[in-house]
Amino acid sequence: MKKIICLVISALFISCGGSEKEQESKKDGFNRKEMLTFWADDIIMPAYNDFNIKTKSLDDAIKIFIQKPTTRTLSIAKNKWKQAYISWQKVSLFQIGKAEELYMIGNMNTYPTDVESLKKYAEKGEYILELPSLYDEQGFPALDYLLNGIGTEQETVNFYKNSTNVNYLKYLKDISARINNLANQVYNDWKGGYRDIFISKDGYSITGSVTKMVNFYVIPFYEKQFRENKISTPTGVRTGTVAVEKVEAYYAKNISKELYMVTLEAIKNFFKGKSYDGTKTGKSLQQYLQFLKREDLVKVINTKFEKLTELSNSLDDDFVKQIETDRKKMVDIFNAIQSVLKSFKPDMMSAMSVTNTSTDTDND
Repeated sequence: MKKIICLVISALFISCGGSEKEQESKKDGFNRKEMLTFWADDIIMPAYNDFNIKTKSLDDAIKIFIQKPTTRTLSIAKNKWKQAYISWQKVSLFQIGKAEELYMIGNMNTYPTDVESLKKYAEKGEYILELPSLYDEQGFPALDYLLNGIGTEQETVNFYKNSTNVNYLKYLKDISARINNLANQVYNDWKGGYRDIFISKDGYSITGSVTKMVNFYVIPFYEKQFRENKISTPTGVRTGTVAVEKVEAYYAKNISKELYMVTLEAIKNFFKGKSYDGTKTGKSLQQYLQFLKREDLVKVINTKFEKLTELSNSLDDDFVKQIETDRKKMVDIFNAIQSVLKSFKPDMMSAMSVTNTSTDTDND
């Protein structure tokens, strides 16, 4: 029995070693370390720094509103929520390291929020926000309901002033604090050493930073978060059943397009290699393809991006209204997003020798 186990372990070791060798044999001469350095120093860390600042401002505004609920303090809190939510759109692309460990996506932006369940937790005052079972009751979508979904600003203020709703104030405070706490953890981790680890993993194996970043960028982010969550699901492209209640920022309504457009811009900027502040460019996926003499693919992707942007600019600020009045525009955008995806997967990934680590290998 021991001999069999040893043989199995040996076989696995040889297999893993061979796989690593095979991956490293794909070296193409592109300076991946320089690209990872640009990503870390000029895009990712500035994005998380901004997000950390914005969530701190949000948390401060929520605390002030809780201490003194007025239409003015509510309006300020709502504005800070919007600013932090916009910042999240830019940083949600970078779910690697501590962000992946904390599952920031689930904690920050699972929508639609489960209002009935949220009410039960808030009224009872007993909950553990760290539990995966509470993704639907926290983050920005939960704040969307608590700040925008109760009624008019005056009705919302009256609701929170009512002594029978005191537990809602605690729930509001805890959700806001958790958002800032998670943002702070991720930013501090990048500052505390993860930056160097991220840059050092410039190889071609599936554990390398390029492979992990590109895989997330293309599949969980572009395909799932951007295409499915923002467009396909509320529009009912796949099911044929419209579900406007599943629009992002459903209760605020008139910012759904803005959140979408900010995300689209972040997607394009990452591909092109534009810094977070927009002041410079660096090594990028676009430059990588150009280095590999795939200018043809770069041209195709950028042409598709231009078409997608043109279609997106014509949307109504309120996606609920857009879906209800002219759903076809949303379907056209879904198809335009899908067209870009087909150039990402497998064309771009194959050209860069980036292994698709997802079990979802098609372009559905």
